[in-house]
Amino acid sequence: MLSSVDPGGKLTANLMVSYCLTLLPVSLLPSYQGNAGPLYLIGGLALGIFFLASAWRFARQVSDVRARQVLRVSLIYLPALLALLLADGWIGTLVHW
Repeated sequence: MLSSVDPGGKLTANLMVSYCLTLLPVSLLPSYQGNAGPLYLIGGLALGIFFLASAWRFARQVSDVRARQVLRVSLIYLPALLALLLADGWIGTLVHW
């Protein structure tokens, strides 16, 4: 999404990248705190890198098409991350890691 305050989109792109860089370690906190297992850690890391790569592509080539791609990835990211957390908890009760 291009901001109306930033018509060129460069500031928006840089903010997206910085937010994704911040979101990546924060989303992995459940694993570091012992509330999630390796499935969540690996899956969350992969999802975070995928989200960051999408934002990075937008920052390198600011366009409406790239902005829409970041939007689509963001709509997939959170439900997939939460599904991973649920799946990890369910599998963790079976495997006892």
